[in-house]
Amino acid sequence: MISTKLFAVDRVVTDMLRSLEEEVDEWLDEEIATVPSRVAIDDPLQDVWLKEHPFIEWINKTMMRYSGAEIACASLLRPDTLEINAAVTRRDVHALYPYPNSLAVVELTKEDIRLALEVSASFLMVTNEGIVYINSDWEKPRLLSYNYDMWEGIEYQIDLRRPIGKRVIKLSMNGEPLKDQRYHVVTSSYRASGSGGYHMFGKEKIVKEYHQDMVELLVEDLKRERILPVEVDRNWKIVY
Repeated sequence: MISTKLFAVDRVVTDMLRSLEEEVDEWLDEEIATVPSRVAIDDPLQDVWLKEHPFIEWINKTMMRYSGAEIACASLLRPDTLEINAAVTRRDVHALYPYPNSLAVVELTKEDIRLALEVSASFLMVTNEGIVYINSDWEKPRLLSYNYDMWEGIEYQIDLRRPIGKRVIKLSMNGEPLKDQRYHVVTSSYRASGSGGYHMFGKEKIVKEYHQDMVELLVEDLKRERILPVEVDRNWKIVY
């Protein structure tokens, strides 16, 4: 390893990079939509993982509109704080969805869906005093919160007081129990492959793949709609 202290800064190169950096910053700071009111993630646990958040609902519904799938699931990819007060920029979208995933539609049975929900349901634990905390198994070798999926297109309830594997206490679609059929679920290419402990997914269950980057898909949705919705439909609930 050679220390950079031994070399002088190349001003020609840094000037070239400075110009490029300014162009990238201008592109990232392009205002592509507005929000009707402040929307933020101040505390991921309280704001996103324990109750529906507009950011996740928007991602799921955008995937459903694009693919035509009846169900979607997505996660908060990075457990950081994020605040949008008026205008939405490309930088905001990249902060919300920092990974280069594409989309895929998988065919799942009602049991597959229940098992997938049980995986996510093991992310959180609760003390006898009702204090919710992250399962230590999900913190090795780092925080694996990007494997905690939240679903749209179905209604469900998870009871953290129950044993892991038996926490999904309600599961329906349009108010009716899921049927003995296969459902089309749109999700990230990462999840569709079965990554993150979701063995009920898998390449053999993928029925359609989209190769457009998810970030650009979200940007296109914002440019078309010109607004980031802040409402949630409260289709799921965590009981603790």
